[in-house]
Amino acid sequence: MGYFSADCLACGHPLLCEWVTNTINAWMTAGVAVTESGSVLKGRYDGYGALISPRGERFEDAVGMTDTSVWHEACWTANGAPTDYRGPSRPSADQGFFFDDGDHALPEPRVVPVDGSRPGVLITYAQLASWTGRELTESDLARITDALPHSSIPDAIGEIASALEGS
Repeated sequence: MGYFSADCLACGHPLLCEWVTNTINAWMTAGVAVTESGSVLKGRYDGYGALISPRGERFEDAVGMTDTSVWHEACWTANGAPTDYRGPSRPSADQGFFFDDGDHALPEPRVVPVDGSRPGVLITYAQLASWTGRELTESDLARITDALPHSSIPDAIGEIASALEGS
């Protein structure tokens, strides 16, 4: 059997094996599969359906061959690390292998720390790109992450939270 993959429930892009990634999408090799019985399987995708854990455990048929809910680990984390089964992920049209440069050139989603110690509000790449009106580089994302705590955004969130208390 040849290469195949499944699309991430969050971003819609396939899990990728390391042979087809570059700097911008290397994070797409780390995957999470949630089974119908609630098992959470995590590891690097091999391109043939298996996730390989950091300890070398091989979870055969975790991606694309069974009815698992598949996520990129970064997307899964950014979405609160859900452990509930959400139905089968759709098979990737390009098999996670046969695609043009740029098709999956998506920077890694990040959870922006609110107070520097723990994750808080998620600002997705798509939201940031929409607000800036352009594609963002890794350098842009790092600068935005550093600048957010010193911007007017924390004050705006404080005002929103205060308004919620009165409702």
